[in-house]
Amino acid sequence: MTYRRRHKKRKPPKKKATQQKKRTVVWWQIWKYSKKAYAIIGVVFVILGWFSFKDQIDKWTITKHEKFEQEKYIRGVFIPPNLLHSYDTLIFEYGSSYTGYVLHKLENGIEVKLRGFAIDGQAPFGLKFKITNNRLYVNTVIKDIHGDVSGIIEFEKWKLVKANMLNYNETDESLEIIDDQNNVVFSMIYIMPNKLSLKGYFVNLNKIMVIGDFIAIYNTDQENRNKIMREIEKIPRIGSK
Repeated sequence: MTYRRRHKKRKPPKKKATQQKKRTVVWWQIWKYSKKAYAIIGVVFVILGWFSFKDQIDKWTITKHEKFEQEKYIRGVFIPPNLLHSYDTLIFEYGSSYTGYVLHKLENGIEVKLRGFAIDGQAPFGLKFKITNNRLYVNTVIKDIHGDVSGIIEFEKWKLVKANMLNYNETDESLEIIDDQNNVVFSMIYIMPNKLSLKGYFVNLNKIMVIGDFIAIYNTDQENRNKIMREIEKIPRIGSK
């Protein structure tokens, strides 16, 4: 009599366990890649946060002197290189008058004395000009409508006395200083090919000089005040027509 040996059938792997394992692998991969994604997102937020709060961070980290130097640096009026080679003279225009200065003399920084540009024998603004690296800089004293010194420019830098009393605008062709009444105290504008136009107002003791399309000098008494202000308001701002 022959007996057949029974073999136990192998049970197939549990599908549930296999699926659970697959899900575990998938979640692990998701977690692994999401950590990289979170790291990248974190770096992006740090960079954006740095740029957003950079100004505030600067206020905490830089000294008052460094902050002043950053904010009050003057870039100067650009003088094209071909002007320095093609022309010998820079023409200063003030009101309806003109005075020429030899360009190479300005490279060392000199006091500019303009004909007929004086009030009681004193030249307005104490003007000195200097050309450095094709940039024209001015050294001048700024006074407000009451005759008080409100600011000093020392060529490339501001030395403000009353920072809240002045504002200034500059382009490659111009520099203008604005008083607390939004009027032009001083402006210089480069006009091709070799002209520099000067405008503004200057107070000396009991007189005021207004430099616009022409030069006018007034006594600073109450009778002339309204007329003086009207003339000052006529001085054009940079970019105005």
